[in-house]
Amino acid sequence: MSEALTVLAECIDKRNGKRYKAGDVFDPAPDVDQAKRLIKAGCLPDDALGEAQAAAKTKKSTPPASRSADDGLDALTVDQLKTLAGEEKVDLGQAAKKEDMIAVIRATRG
Repeated sequence: MSEALTVLAECIDKRNGKRYKAGDVFDPAPDVDQAKRLIKAGCLPDDALGEAQAAAKTKKSTPPASRSADDGLDALTVDQLKTLAGEEKVDLGQAAKKEDMIAVIRATRG
């Protein structure tokens, strides 16, 4: 990975819930929409968009069966789910239990 994916400010990978701190390398590269959001939030440098676009091209050539279906939400704590929901602008409503929060986030992602 290049310097383009060096994290500038703490963030969470919405795909798997992994938390990154400043100085970490965001790996694997974020998808294009996530890269745009993280750049706008000041978490990744502007060059990250190019890395995300390059990774998207590579991913399109990868057969769907080889991609992981696990979104990583089950491994997160309630506090991490709340943080992730905030980052993704997901309204958890009355969801107080972990399972309910996961269901709301998954439903929002479509």
